[in-house]
Amino acid sequence: MRKIITALVAGGITIGALFCYFCWPFLVLLLIGIASRELVKALERARLAKPLASLLMFGIVGIVLIAWFLPTSYSKLMPVYLSVSIVIALLVELLRYDRAPIKNAFCTIACMIYLGLPASFMILMWHHSSSISLPDGTLLILSILILNCTTDIGAWAFGPLVGGSKICETISPKKTWRGSFAGLVCAMAMSIVLVGWLGQVNALVMGVIAGVCAPTGDLIESAIKREIRVKDLGTILPGHGGILDRIDSLLVTITGTFSFLTLTGQL
Repeated sequence: MRKIITALVAGGITIGALFCYFCWPFLVLLLIGIASRELVKALERARLAKPLASLLMFGIVGIVLIAWFLPTSYSKLMPVYLSVSIVIALLVELLRYDRAPIKNAFCTIACMIYLGLPASFMILMWHHSSSISLPDGTLLILSILILNCTTDIGAWAFGPLVGGSKICETISPKKTWRGSFAGLVCAMAMSIVLVGWLGQVNALVMGVIAGVCAPTGDLIESAIKREIRVKDLGTILPGHGGILDRIDSLLVTITGTFSFLTLTGQL
């Protein structure tokens, strides 16, 4: 029951922020900021790396602000921004005199890309002016959120029923190929309903992207947790763990859908 209540409250806050025009970027920044803090603390506890939390947060905020206030210049500014961030991270780590400055610097940059770029993609899609009545990219973002949840729910509901071989038992013992395929089918069916206004073919491709990217994102975070040897990266969401434990699949789904929509000229 606690898990369901948490999911309903979190979903309500997310949808409310999405429809409250200026709240969405702030919610994205808040969630990504908490997720980055969870990841940094977990890496430090496991003594795998010591990414500089302040530099990581500064980098993520910069990525999101570029997408928010300079969306038309994003493609030109982002390569420069990331290149400068790499140099600054290396310089700061060398001046910290830590035992592993190069590892720490590149861990900071990797976390910045892993969390910051998908956050910026959400802002860029939010800027998008849709051809239907809802302003900006509200419907697009909402559709992607629902597709991501549909994939997870489909795999969770049908996976135990259909069984099958494990995808990667050492990383995620419960995930099976058949269960993931069930999630993919559910995502494709839901996509036709939600984003049919993009065209039937594009809608099907969106469903395939969500059906593939969502479990991939979950596996990536599971691999991180296995490496760190923790069950959850946080405790802020009762029954669910941390923020990153909940948005892991969404990070990759957002990246996949944004890439597809950009390459096909939809954005």
